[in-house]
Amino acid sequence: MVRWFGLSLFLLCAAGCSSMGDEWHKTQQVNTVEAYQQFLDLHPEEQPYADYARCALDSIAYLEVIAKALSGSNLNKFLETATCSRYVEIARSEQDNLDWRLIDESKNKSSFEWYLKEHPQGKWTGKARKRLAELEQAEAERAAEETRIYDEFMNSPSSVTALLYLRDYPEGITPRK
Repeated sequence: MVRWFGLSLFLLCAAGCSSMGDEWHKTQQVNTVEAYQQFLDLHPEEQPYADYARCALDSIAYLEVIAKALSGSNLNKFLETATCSRYVEIARSEQDNLDWRLIDESKNKSSFEWYLKEHPQGKWTGKARKRLAELEQAEAERAAEETRIYDEFMNSPSSVTALLYLRDYPEGITPRK
């Protein structure tokens, strides 16, 4: 009797597992957001198929993002909702590259500070730090030169110096605070 019960339980499980496999196979054949979402609605915890369905949804969503020319807002929307780590990694890398391309030629310190804040471990972090240091160095040199010229002007009674100062700095400059 116990043998028949065990055999019956095994056959029921095998039929259920086969049925789940068949259902998953049909979902894959349809291969649409709706089909995967319906599968998840019916089987949210069925492993490994539920994870496969989530990854399939992420894959479709990621391809849609790519199709929309990787605009930043679409990529951000994808990253907010994606659950499959493989596609999240790819999307984060693309976001990193996209953000770097936005600031790569910038002459503005705040652009590189923003990049470093958004991507502290990003692919371009080393370059961003180097460019930020270069911009800070150039800013310090410019401020020192402006201060030197301002001091020269303020301490010189020469009208030529005053005219040169006004020519080069019509709105004036003030020493660095």
